[in-house]
Amino acid sequence: MNLHLSQYANVVSGAYSGGTKRKLVMAIALIGNPSVVFLDEPSTGMDPEIRRFMWDVISQISKERKKSSVILTTHSMDEAEALATKIGIMVDGSLKCLGSAQHIKAKYGGGYELEIKLNITSKDQIQERIKALGYNSGTFLTRSQIEKFLKDCDASSLYEEITEKGIGSAIFMELKRGKVGIEFLMDWLLIEKNGEKLKKFLKDNFKDTVLIEHFQSFYRFNISSNICIGHVFGTIEDNKMELDIMQYSVRQSSIEQIFNMFATNQMKARSEPEFELEVKNIEQPIQDHPPVPTKHKMFTKSIIDRSIDSEGKQNDFHPHVHVVAKSINDRTIDSEGKKNDFHLEIQSKYDI
Repeated sequence: MNLHLSQYANVVSGAYSGGTKRKLVMAIALIGNPSVVFLDEPSTGMDPEIRRFMWDVISQISKERKKSSVILTTHSMDEAEALATKIGIMVDGSLKCLGSAQHIKAKYGGGYELEIKLNITSKDQIQERIKALGYNSGTFLTRSQIEKFLKDCDASSLYEEITEKGIGSAIFMELKRGKVGIEFLMDWLLIEKNGEKLKKFLKDNFKDTVLIEHFQSFYRFNISSNICIGHVFGTIEDNKMELDIMQYSVRQSSIEQIFNMFATNQMKARSEPEFELEVKNIEQPIQDHPPVPTKHKMFTKSIIDRSIDSEGKQNDFHPHVHVVAKSINDRTIDSEGKKNDFHLEIQSKYDI
């Protein structure tokens, strides 16, 4: 196997470039033909040409020579999909899935991705539309004039989208500079009208359709995997001219998107409160109350030993304190500091 390092034989390794250093480390790792090779971010920081070369080397080690198994960690899902026969996605130290790229896409992908780019309206068509409405080409409009123009075009709802984060953000940025050219406004208006027509068509034909991304004449949708991909292609192809579609593609969700989905779900789980306690004073000691059912004993033990007050400090419960558990969604911590999972609702029926 040639890593093209012979030309650097008389150069001190500390003077190597980043890509050459990674080649050297790879060569050292392969000395003796080990049965298992561990690689951590093998192509990070490399330019595209060197990265592709490194991928070819790794592929040759595992697939062509068949003398070593390669285990690599990477944040590049493209690298994982290009090299790995099996992929495992780990989030926050927990392995979420393991299998081939196709298996993961089929199980966690959540359907197909439909990308559509609409045709751009020609300048002549834009000017004809402007003239038909009684406006002159080359006119610049203020915000109030834009509102009237959209009303004349029967598109008043689009005025609310002219915000910094709305679909009319480009119009909003032009307004910050002063006025907006009527041709620019009409071009945006026609694209959005065609987009609304497209969204209605997809919803009527495929039902479970969700808009993922929209920028100018580009649209990306998620379609349920219950629909036959052949039906998707056939339906769009038959209505391509009517919908004014320039090009389109249908594909499964990428490994990158699935990884981001797992990471997003983990961040949401962290932001949710683990449990909430309400503390009330009572006159009778705890031992005088009715016994707690067996299914609640583990919970009652964990909250009787210690609790956390509103200032974040841990306090031992006094015998003359009544604790009512309002809800426990995920987990709590027992007296030995271990985490216990709970999936139940405890009402204030029993006095602990």
